[in-house]
Amino acid sequence: MQLPLHVKKCFWDVDSANIDLQQHQRFIIERVFEYGDLQANKWLLDTFDKKALLQGLQGKSLSLRSRHFWALILKAPQHSALCTKKSSGKQPRTAWNSLHH
Repeated sequence: MQLPLHVKKCFWDVDSANIDLQQHQRFIIERVFEYGDLQANKWLLDTFDKKALLQGLQGKSLSLRSRHFWALILKAPQHSALCTKKSSGKQPRTAWNSLHH
């Protein structure tokens, strides 16, 4: 299945004929979340299941604004929409931390 014409405009920088719905699922979801209009977003919601859409919220190319918007629309658990970076696990070096060492 190829991307509909109204969705292809979200992929101006790649050859949309080479996009596979299964293989490039997360890429498609991220792009349409970020750049899609009402018609493209309706297609996205009709095409992919909620699990796939929630995974799309984890994409690094998705703006924080879009991530929050779609998290509300999809009723995503708060942490799944916001946790996109792993913590380094290191304590920041501050004056009060160095007093205890």
